[in-house]
Amino acid sequence: MPMPSTGQLLSRLQRAQNFKIVKVALIGSGGAGKTALRIRLCQGIFVPELVMTIGLENETQVLKNDGQLVLSYYDYGGQPQFEEVRKIFFEDPTFKVDIVLLVQDATNPADLVNLDGWYQIALELAGANRIILVFSKADLKFENIELFGEDTVITRKQMEKIAAQKKAPFVETSAKDCLLYTS
Repeated sequence: MPMPSTGQLLSRLQRAQNFKIVKVALIGSGGAGKTALRIRLCQGIFVPELVMTIGLENETQVLKNDGQLVLSYYDYGGQPQFEEVRKIFFEDPTFKVDIVLLVQDATNPADLVNLDGWYQIALELAGANRIILVFSKADLKFENIELFGEDTVITRKQMEKIAAQKKAPFVETSAKDCLLYTS
């Protein structure tokens, strides 16, 4: 008998234990910090040297609120070569998520050209009111401002403008320093 998938195990757990399972997709360009964020959220650690996510990685986090809430993170590889793999999941009408964390590297303003495409995918996965913009690498952002000036980062003002255009909340975070700046 084949081993059940993580999704099948979570479904069984939800039925058997009356757990609420929240599916969270982490999407965005390659190198944006999705995997570092997932590891920080689920394991409470920062791993400085990560290899790129190939296709999809799944990890769960049980919140200690009476053990009734399980967050299941779906971390998608953002590099262009994994587009076909992502499409398998993104185009499956039976796979919907509850929340999308659209992760953007705050130290890479040149990558903002890809944000609209990722936002469209987020809309298809979860709908307009279930997207949170996550500007990652705040620790490096502050270092870059000191060394090279504001032109090398996405500024707080730019983040606010992008969030207003998308009608989505945003957070600025650092998986390394475990920092969270909310909108």
